[in-house]
Amino acid sequence: MHAGALLAAIPQWLARLELRWQPELHLPLGGLLLLTAIAYWPAFFAGFIWDDNIFYDSEAVRTWSGIRELWLDLGSVGSESHYWPVLYSSLWLDHKLWAWTCAFTANCAGDFNPAGFHFTNILLHGINTALLWRLLARMQVPGAWFIAAFFAVHPMRVEAVAWVIARKDLLAALFYFLAVERWLRFRERGRSGDYLALLAFYTLALLSKTIAVTLPAALLLWTWWRHGRISRRDLLQTAPLFLIAIGISIYGLHFFTARTLIEFEYSFAERLIIAAKALWFYAGKMLWPHPLLFIYHHWDVNPARLLNWLPLLAALGLAAGLWLARHRIGRGPLAGALFFAITLSPVLGFVDNSYMKFAFVADRYQYLPGAGLLAMLVGAAAHLCRRLADGAVSYGAGTLAALLLASSAALTFERAQLFQDKVALFENVTANNPGAYEAYYNLGTFLMERGRADDAVDAFTTGLEYEPRRIKMYVNLSSALMELGRREEAEAVLRRAIQREPDNFEELKDPYGARYEAAGVRTNLGMVLMELERPADAEAALRRALELDSGMLQAERNLSVLLREQGRYDEALNALQRVAKREPSAELYSQMAAIADQGGREAAAAHYTSRAIALRPEAAGALNQRAAARFSAGDFEAAARLYRRLAAAAPDSAGAHVNVALSLLQLSREPEAAASLERALAIDPQHPQALNQLAALHFNAKRYADALALFRRSVAAAPGDAEAHSNLGSALAQTGRLQEAAQSFE
Repeated sequence: MHAGALLAAIPQWLARLELRWQPELHLPLGGLLLLTAIAYWPAFFAGFIWDDNIFYDSEAVRTWSGIRELWLDLGSVGSESHYWPVLYSSLWLDHKLWAWTCAFTANCAGDFNPAGFHFTNILLHGINTALLWRLLARMQVPGAWFIAAFFAVHPMRVEAVAWVIARKDLLAALFYFLAVERWLRFRERGRSGDYLALLAFYTLALLSKTIAVTLPAALLLWTWWRHGRISRRDLLQTAPLFLIAIGISIYGLHFFTARTLIEFEYSFAERLIIAAKALWFYAGKMLWPHPLLFIYHHWDVNPARLLNWLPLLAALGLAAGLWLARHRIGRGPLAGALFFAITLSPVLGFVDNSYMKFAFVADRYQYLPGAGLLAMLVGAAAHLCRRLADGAVSYGAGTLAALLLASSAALTFERAQLFQDKVALFENVTANNPGAYEAYYNLGTFLMERGRADDAVDAFTTGLEYEPRRIKMYVNLSSALMELGRREEAEAVLRRAIQREPDNFEELKDPYGARYEAAGVRTNLGMVLMELERPADAEAALRRALELDSGMLQAERNLSVLLREQGRYDEALNALQRVAKREPSAELYSQMAAIADQGGREAAAAHYTSRAIALRPEAAGALNQRAAARFSAGDFEAAARLYRRLAAAAPDSAGAHVNVALSLLQLSREPEAAASLERALAIDPQHPQALNQLAALHFNAKRYADALALFRRSVAAAPGDAEAHSNLGSALAQTGRLQEAAQSFE
């Protein structure tokens, strides 16, 4: 329903944007969208992968009220270190659109259905393709449709489209293209409305991903391409865009540095080498997209090696050649090459980003910049065909273009299939880039999720051979070994991790991060030692974990289990109370109630039970089952205690008070049972079981008048109950009303 409505709205939406929607555009636009849908069909069935948990674990994305946090407190969203509220707002909206579908599929992460999120990504890519086509056509770039078609199905686009969290690139490109369209409108007719729309779209692009920061420079480049010069008027018109870029970039950098302590100590010379190699890497992959990897190799960037400077010299030589040849071949090739380089500049390594610890390049980075390179290459070929004006050449070029498009779409289809299986995706990385230690970490983690602990051990072990400093790899390796029952090996692995710890955490750039990882090692070590039945060592490890990081809640939970096993119930409760302050849950409070119960703290147990039921009413059912089990086992004292706790947590439940009374009756505590039955009748005056039981108590105590009144109420409440009539007959007989008694017995 949502999908059909969105597709149907595309023509009207584009028309409102004044993209000169015309009936003759239906066929070429339909061709682009159909080509996109076919090439990315496997992505519809992909799941969530690496880093997608940042949003599907987020309360702000899940809740309706979270939209405010996404704009005012984005730091609350997991490990996100960038201020990109437009991205998370779109994910928030997707959750609201698709959560209901999780009732019909088992492929959801909680109530996040990956199919809906992938549909939105593919739709955004289709819209971007249509916008690019119309923009290039308006700019009179030769081969505009073919450029857009290659943009749609080039396999380097798959990462940005098939990976949900990479939607930032799609959204940045969407608003970037819309901003360019408004710029063109403004230049044609000078309306302030167009300029304000330009500013708005540009701001949204920056708040989607800051790679859009280069738009003002790109607009000046367009001006030079069209007119051969940049005037003072052009600079004044782009000045507000530069101011917006500076303001948002400064805030974004502040947000990033406050959340991340990453600092790569590359010299300026090394960064020049990284940038030059990256430019040629992206250009080469655009021409020959094989192999494409989720994580690429790190390059040698040693400035002392002269060969490392060749890419930079080649890039400068190409730029100089295109500049010198501009009068013969036009300014278009140079403009396309410069657009490619300028738009890529934020991710060329001059500014640190967290992904640089894995690789210097990523396919998704060239999503927007690649449009300029495609325009240059395909546009130059189309221009050449026009100049030759030869039918055979044109036919041959068209056939070749169609074959290349089909091949590109087939490669995209094949690569999109990898994103259906996150294990296959990272196996592809390790097969082609054995040194990608992070790929081994992710591969091992996903294998663990599938119960393949043996394979996970191999993956983690190989990853540690390439990067022995990856502390989380040791932790996950120990977990895999524990699943296989190899406890001594798990302990040895964790001891190796401890040996790699610094003598003083505070001397590190990120002392908190190092302490957190060290606390994780001690937490797992505590679990291993508990399994090895070494409680004293386990307790020491867990307490050391909490010294390193007081917020290590898993250590508190494990410590609570250990203390409970030793009968140290008060200490066990204290550990869980610290957990409850940060992550309260019905399950946690139920566990605390059980510990309090074991420690003889009935009032505390009742309190925790009430908290559990308040958070999750279903917890009352679980407590009722526990009480019923104790009753069936003949442990009426425990049953009465549990039923009383349930009655205290649910004071309006007449049934709970009746169950308390039944347990007390088994213990021959009739006065207390009578009081519970009276409370039940105060809640529900017609409760048949409460009426019968209280009447029976009066009858046995020879208070026949009181019993008779209650039995009459019981019969009125359940006129079809034979036992109620029989009880009434007995009471009538005891009061001398034999004729009425006979009628009741009958």
